[in-house]
Parts: sequence; C-alpha cells; structure tokens
Amino acid sequence: MARFVLRYSGDTAAPQEHAAIADAAPDLKILDRTPRMMLVEGEEDAARNLAARLSGWTVHPEVQYQIPDTRKHIG
Repeated sequence: MARFVLRYSGDTAAPQEHAAIADAAPDLKILDRTPRMMLVEGEEDAARNLAARLSGWTVHPEVQYQIPDTRKHIG
C-alpha cells in the first residue's frame, strides 16, 4: 500500500465533519493528522475518492527525502 498526503486548501482549519468522514473510510488508514493535512495509507483510488467527497482537499503522493551526511571525513 502507498501513502498519500491529503491537504486542505481553505483559509482556516478543515471542518470537523471532514475528519469524521475520513475516519469512516473503510479502505484507508489515517496515520497522522493536523488541522489542514492528513497522512493516509491505502490505494490511490481510495485516497482520490475521499478527496473528491471532501471539498477543498487535494491528494499528493508522500515523498521522502534522505538527509545528506554533511560531516567532514578524512579523505
């Protein structure tokens, strides 16, 4: 399964009923949540369907970056 970030584009925090709808989605697991974002795990279609049901939400695949090693090494 893949992970996706759902982002709310409104000017304020997302409505509380949106959180309840997301929690009830049977094919998505909510991993983390802030007032304007959710990290979910599941199929892309399920994440896009949820965002389509909730006005103002967009779906983006999770991107992870490796932190570079900036320590000096003896060469």
